[in-house]
Amino acid sequence: PISLIVMIFSGEYVSLLFGRGQFDQKSISMTSQVLFYYSLGMLFYGLREILSKPFYAAQNTRIPMLNASLGVGINIILSLVLIEHMGLGGIALATSISSIITTVLMYISFKKKFGNLNLKLLSRNIIKVFCFSIVTLIMMIYSYKILLKIINSADLIIILCTLFSSIFYLILILIFKIDKINFPIKRR
Repeated sequence: PISLIVMIFSGEYVSLLFGRGQFDQKSISMTSQVLFYYSLGMLFYGLREILSKPFYAAQNTRIPMLNASLGVGINIILSLVLIEHMGLGGIALATSISSIITTVLMYISFKKKFGNLNLKLLSRNIIKVFCFSIVTLIMMIYSYKILLKIINSADLIIILCTLFSSIFYLILILIFKIDKINFPIKRR
């Protein structure tokens, strides 16, 4: 949900965090464009890190190192191509594309080295999380529109919407029992 929300509300978040002093509307616009394209790869940054850990645990640093080197190469080439057409957003998009490619390659390496993941369980959870993310995003968009009519501060509105959406998403996960989320909660 974070990727989707950051994509849709990138301008609001950048304005909240940096929209003061020398950081004018043009700076906010440029930075929010970069944040938008970085958020496309946000999920894959995390997945790649998770897939790398078993290799390090097995004392096989070669595969993650080769993967990272390939990612840097892809990122450089794509950045040079995309910056010509998209400006700074092209660099961010290149980083996201590189992350997606290296995550897929890391998964293939993981599968060869360690075998299959429980894709049946994972796919069920992924579908649930995706649906919850869409519902949370819709809830945030509507609450943002409603609060715009009530509250005069854009910064306060985005903070409240983020807080409401986070709580709403957590409640959905707990109610519909995403397996790996409930496990640590049950242990306490």
